[in-house]
Amino acid sequence: MPILIDENDVVEVAQKIETLKKSQQQQIPPGYVPIEMSTKGKLGVPEVLYARNFSTEDVVNLSMATDILLPERLIATLRSLLLDKTVRVEDWPDKSVIELLVKIYANFFTPMLTSIAFPWNEEDIDWLENHDQKDKIEALREGKWNPIVDIDLRKINIKDIDPDVRDYIIIKRKKGVPLEAKFSTYPRIGDTLIIKKL
Repeated sequence: MPILIDENDVVEVAQKIETLKKSQQQQIPPGYVPIEMSTKGKLGVPEVLYARNFSTEDVVNLSMATDILLPERLIATLRSLLLDKTVRVEDWPDKSVIELLVKIYANFFTPMLTSIAFPWNEEDIDWLENHDQKDKIEALREGKWNPIVDIDLRKINIKDIDPDVRDYIIIKRKKGVPLEAKFSTYPRIGDTLIIKKL
């Protein structure tokens, strides 16, 4: 049996959605930008975050950190940049932390990284050989030619997460003593830091 929908109901729902969107936009303080994450709300990462730029204090704090303390300070700094203070960056996979850093950089600094030294390897040498550019191979190996590249951060191909990926797996034992254990399906950056400390 088909479900009949009244036109007035559709209009009313559309108006409610528009009102909700406007109220959410009004609650976002100036200086915060929306950042869509590729995990689409999975793996402990919200689908959309609102982040501000690094302050001078944030940058100084990070620059003074030793290599050992830098990951912890970075997590604390990222948490302070996010509007939603309940978001736990330490529960994210490390790739999501990198994605957030790249997107903050692209939004507040520049979407183009220019004159980056190209990290060539033997694959590139093979490509040059196949294209009859032996003079460039010699120059590359002797250090006379240092190729550089520009990277457009807006064009980095970030793959969306598979919708079938689950945040947790639950193992249950029904025979004997009932047992239920819940495990994260991905390594969290905070757990990695704890293991390194130990």
